[in-house]
Amino acid sequence: MDAQHDVFISYAHADKTTADTICHFLEAEGVRCWIAPRDIPAGGKWPAHIPPAIEASRLMVLVFSNNANTSEFVQQEVTLASNVRLPLIPFGVENVSPEGDLKFHLVNKHWLDALTPPLAGHVRSLVGRVFEVLGAAPAAGGAPEPGAVPPARRHRPAAAAPRREAPGWHYADGDRTAGPVPLDELTARITTETEVWRPGMDTWLPAGQVPELSGRVCPPEKREAPAPSPPKRASEPAPGEERSFAGIEFCWCPPGKFMMGSPGAEPGRASNEGPQHLVTFARGFWMGKYAVTQAEWKRVMGSNPSRFTGDDRLPVETVSWDDCQEYLARLNLLGEGVYSLPSEAAWEYACRAGTITPFHFGETISTDQANYDGNYTYGPGKKGLYREKTTPAGSFPANPWGLHDMHGNVWEWCQDWFHDSYQGSPADGTAWDTPQMEAGWFGPKQKYPYRVLRGGSWSIQPGFCRAAFRGFSVPDCRFVSFGFRLLRTP
Repeated sequence: MDAQHDVFISYAHADKTTADTICHFLEAEGVRCWIAPRDIPAGGKWPAHIPPAIEASRLMVLVFSNNANTSEFVQQEVTLASNVRLPLIPFGVENVSPEGDLKFHLVNKHWLDALTPPLAGHVRSLVGRVFEVLGAAPAAGGAPEPGAVPPARRHRPAAAAPRREAPGWHYADGDRTAGPVPLDELTARITTETEVWRPGMDTWLPAGQVPELSGRVCPPEKREAPAPSPPKRASEPAPGEERSFAGIEFCWCPPGKFMMGSPGAEPGRASNEGPQHLVTFARGFWMGKYAVTQAEWKRVMGSNPSRFTGDDRLPVETVSWDDCQEYLARLNLLGEGVYSLPSEAAWEYACRAGTITPFHFGETISTDQANYDGNYTYGPGKKGLYREKTTPAGSFPANPWGLHDMHGNVWEWCQDWFHDSYQGSPADGTAWDTPQMEAGWFGPKQKYPYRVLRGGSWSIQPGFCRAAFRGFSVPDCRFVSFGFRLLRTP
């Protein structure tokens, strides 16, 4: 996203006319809206643009109807908005109750209904509510003045890019004003002597005189110095940028966040794919462009355990998790970087590459896109080839970050111990290095002695190749469809 938007408009396809009307009214008042398909670049993949658009907005307006109840896109958009704490206004156009994930996310929301004509009158009410949430008011005869502040400080320019999650707090920062910012960020930045203002206050006041800030703000002499921020990298690689390290090709996966796991309505979903949860990668990483090939394995290990041979570009297989650790130990001795198996979160983040569908290709998959057992189908897909063996690296299209064979060909070992739920899983993208425990006769014991496998393989049906599907096996198991992919720490 090149610029922040004020409002993300979520709607089911059948409600597009209503959504376009809302967008027209809001933009006539100077509100910056993001709406599909208008704001998806030509040739862009729809799912790849939705999460960053939501995160770059300050508010979501949901056109709610029975169509929204049955729209998987709407369900996922509202779930993502909830997880990033984006304010949401449901605009009801049908007298129906929310279902599925919407029932949970909308239970405590303040609704606006448009159940009687004319629609325009209800939309005008919505415009007023939007400005209340954004901390401004519609300007008479045109767009609102950006970053409006109380008259006493109008000589101070307002911040150029308001934060998405801000409820409306502004504060004096030298000879300018900053904000709006949320309350917790405000209290971390000011002292009792800092002048503040929010919608509803008549004038600027020192924070120490605002009752709701009492006890939450320190005097100047008690302020703790903020922790130093790490220096920014001089040249951050572009998403999908390719580089070669130790003779192996890698693609850059940028810093960011994503919803890990699958929504409840996803066909073929297993219970261990939930609960969906937000994972944030503060730093990017290099992921192997392909699964480790037989040539790359032989160069380090001197032998080839694979069943399918004849082309060094084939992925190495019949390797255990323990074998992978031995390979990594030897590779790291070369002194050409630090390599590891990806965490389960890093694997799924890289596989999705910004998409939110079961496969990075979309809602289904074909044997023209990946190597799996084509005797089976997923969703609206059609039957295809069953090749009964692995295929060379690069035989199929890459995902948006340049990674090949994230679905099918060989299962890929991850660093994590397997847990039967994401409850308590790391939120920072690191591996889950502690096994799941349960009560035993002589005290706690390990419940699952398994390591995680991801991506599916040449010998399995497509539902098991989904981005969210979680395989597992004991770490010393060597199987003809088990391979792995490298992660390189920058």
